[in-house]
Amino acid sequence: MKSFLELIKRLLLYAVLWLGPVVLAAIIMVASGLYDKDSFWDSGIVPWMLLLGNTLVVIIFLAKGFVARDLGRIERQDILPMIGMALLIFLGWVFPETFLQNLINVPMELTDKEFDQLAGGIAGILDTAFITPIAEEIIFRGLILGMLFKLIHRPWIAILISALVFGAIHMTTSQFIFGGLYGLLLGWLFWRTGSIWPGVIIHVANNASAMLLPDAWWDAIDNLALSWQVPVTIVCLGLLFIGLRWYHIKYPTITKEKTNDCFSTKSVDNNTF
Repeated sequence: MKSFLELIKRLLLYAVLWLGPVVLAAIIMVASGLYDKDSFWDSGIVPWMLLLGNTLVVIIFLAKGFVARDLGRIERQDILPMIGMALLIFLGWVFPETFLQNLINVPMELTDKEFDQLAGGIAGILDTAFITPIAEEIIFRGLILGMLFKLIHRPWIAILISALVFGAIHMTTSQFIFGGLYGLLLGWLFWRTGSIWPGVIIHVANNASAMLLPDAWWDAIDNLALSWQVPVTIVCLGLLFIGLRWYHIKYPTITKEKTNDCFSTKSVDNNTF
């Protein structure tokens, strides 16, 4: 019960830090008589406030040790291979996922205007591409999944629950489905390594590629002929298998007792990434 209450307190802190700056900005504008719903969202202040909120989450949660911020089971000499294999997993995942979304005709649930309001400009790019992925890995893997591993004896049930929560928080049908699948992948990596950092690398690579690569790149992928999609998918799934296989062999399943030690919020050594 104590662990559960601690989880709730930290989630409430996350909500306050994440949304607090946006709410505070709205309150100030209301008090000054300047608030108008459309002008508030069109002003460009929201991305800056979200960037501030997520930055506070990253700084405070890591500085206070609310999540295990060290390398877990990853040895220092394995940092570069870990990064390389994480990027391999990203490449192996992103293209088949894109082809699948096109195949089942996943609708765009945000208009261009809504997307620009949340992720437009320098602040939106910095937040969506870099800071939000780090904050989400801290919360959904480091905090929520780390706590679930201590409360639930079956790791896959804990991973599934955290993945569903991760998908649901994005509040769209497509993000619930594909975000949930991503949550399973990142949760598995966190379970095997005891570290949020492989997930951070993959999550940042995913968001940054979506934000920074030109639209022409994604249009070319969307319009890729089926005769090319099949071999590209096969190659990508091969890359995904290689990456997952490396983590599977390098970090075998651990016992419940070692799991509790591995996901402790107290660093057990100086292997800080």
